[in-house]
Amino acid sequence: MNKNLLMILITILIVVGIAICITMSVGSKDVPSVDNGTALSVVGEGTVTAEPDTASVSVGVNTMAATAADAQAENSAAMEQIIGALKAMGIANEDIITESYSIYPQYDYNGTINTVIGYQVSNSVSVTLHDIDMVGDVLAKATVAGANMAGSISFSSSKADELYNQALTEAYAAAKMKGEVLADAAGMKVKGLISLSEGADYSAVYAKNTTYYAAQEV
Repeated sequence: MNKNLLMILITILIVVGIAICITMSVGSKDVPSVDNGTALSVVGEGTVTAEPDTASVSVGVNTMAATAADAQAENSAAMEQIIGALKAMGIANEDIITESYSIYPQYDYNGTINTVIGYQVSNSVSVTLHDIDMVGDVLAKATVAGANMAGSISFSSSKADELYNQALTEAYAAAKMKGEVLADAAGMKVKGLISLSEGADYSAVYAKNTTYYAAQEV
């Protein structure tokens, strides 16, 4: 097995838009007063970056047999081996969740009549890892146990809610400051908040172009 170091950063970007009510500071008779206030809309951004501590790995097995029953039986036996190997690594049962299961007939398309020549069964599970350093080992062990399918690997942080709130606070503070600066530049004063909206974007930024991969052990 070969396992390279993978370093990524989870980034949460929050964009907050606020509309504030501003009133004119009357400095001369030539500047009219705005009794009801004037709306000023501004946008602030808050970005929080953190290292991920959780990974999700998809592994599974694809089997083919002459009958649907045989294909399902072979697939079930293979998945039992894979799940057994995962549990032997200390992965909890609740962290191994069925991701997809499908069964399709295979046809012989030669000629005018399509003839069923067998059945294909595909079954995959999503494995949640609370130690991202286990990703390479999981792929290797699953392959040795019989897995012939591997899906995407995703990373996240167990502190997602905390990071989101932090970015939200920063975005609001940035928008509020921007509104106050613009109001002051226009010779006006902030009277109050009219409306507030927010939007978020989660992304994973790779710090190095490295990957995990597993080769079957012999």
